[in-house]
Amino acid sequence: MRIKEVIKEKGYTQKEFAEKLGMTTVGLAQIIAGKPSYTTLEKIADALEVEIWELLISKGEIVGKSNAASLTCPHCGKSITLKAELSLVKAHALFETGDIDSIEVGTIKGLCDIHRYLFDGLYIFAGKIRTLNISKGNFRFANCMYLDVMLPVIEKMPETTFDEIVAKYVEMNIAHPFMEGNGRTMRIWLDMILKKNLAKVVDWRNVDKHLYLQAMERSPINDLELRTLLNQALTDQINDREVIFKGITQSYYYEGYEPE
Repeated sequence: MRIKEVIKEKGYTQKEFAEKLGMTTVGLAQIIAGKPSYTTLEKIADALEVEIWELLISKGEIVGKSNAASLTCPHCGKSITLKAELSLVKAHALFETGDIDSIEVGTIKGLCDIHRYLFDGLYIFAGKIRTLNISKGNFRFANCMYLDVMLPVIEKMPETTFDEIVAKYVEMNIAHPFMEGNGRTMRIWLDMILKKNLAKVVDWRNVDKHLYLQAMERSPINDLELRTLLNQALTDQINDREVIFKGITQSYYYEGYEPE
């Protein structure tokens, strides 16, 4: 937990910051020494004008982090899946550090690089194309035997219009090239393509979880529902911090991550 350090970095004394929060110095000290709730962390982050993850770990520590077990879960004693928590922090760091700008847009290499960034140290297969078959519910994703042929074809799909970009996204979802973390990785990949070609991104905060998952499930047959849903959430605020960071958290929410 880095609350004390961030307070100092922002030029506050603990007394000054406690007054800003409307609490006593003792109360703030107890928060710093304890296990604050997600709501409390959110309040502190807003007051300091930082992202919540910056209260948990520094940018320098997270970039290239290789050992998930070395982090202690920071949230109020809740048994959060540490892999999800750390991956979310890494996703924020991908944008915060500017590393996102070095990743290829719309390519298989770019997709693998995003996956590796999010899951390095969490999964041994981070950034690697799967060699086993996977399914979800009654849907079986592309046979791993054909991924070497399929993925280059998907990479070459056109991406000049919104409909073309969504079609490419749907095909990549059918391929599901990784053992785990496909959705989180591909939504970042999708936004990068939209940003490059249309100067827009999806504001995921405006995409209902259940409607999105239903649309994705039906997209291999007809992607009209998905196109309509995402088109309604498009924004030209491509560099807005709130759109980016709240959108990442929403993306993780689709996969079951629910911070307290």
